[in-house]
Amino acid sequence: MKTATVKIDMSDFSRKIKLLDNLDRGEALSHAVRAGGEVIRANAMINANSVFSSNANNDLANSIIVEQVAGGTKPVVNVGPTVIYGRIQELGGVIKPVFAKALSWIGADGKRAFAKSVELHPRPYLRPAVDEHMNEIRAAIEITLNREIMRLLK
Repeated sequence: MKTATVKIDMSDFSRKIKLLDNLDRGEALSHAVRAGGEVIRANAMINANSVFSSNANNDLANSIIVEQVAGGTKPVVNVGPTVIYGRIQELGGVIKPVFAKALSWIGADGKRAFAKSVELHPRPYLRPAVDEHMNEIRAAIEITLNREIMRLLK
C-alpha cells in the first residue's frame, strides 16, 4: 500500500527543540507523530463505516490501528487495518479460490452463488482519511509537539 508523508514546517519549533536532549526530543516527536496518526485513524474509521453497507459489522473500521514502527528523532507510525481484507477493500482486486474450485456465497436473493473469481472495485477509506484531513493532521502534530516541548522545558 502507498504511504503518506506529512510535512511540517519546523522553524517555529527548532530553537525550542534544540534545548532538549535527544531522548526528550525523540519522546516529543514520537508523541506528535502519534497524534497525527490518531487523526488519520479516526477519519479512516468514519470513512469505513460510511463506505460499506449498513449490513456490515464494522470489523474493518474497528480493526484500524496506529502502530509506531520507528522512534527517536525520526519517528514513524503506520495506520491501517489488522483484518486481512482491509487492503483489497481499499485498493480493489481479484479474489480467486485458494483451496476450492470456486468461490461460494449466499447472495442477496438468498440463493447460493458460485464463481471462479470475483473482482472487487476499490472502496477507499484510508487514503481519503489522509488526503481530506491533511490540515487536521498537521494541526494535531504541531499542537502536540508544542505541548510536549513546553512540558519538557519546564
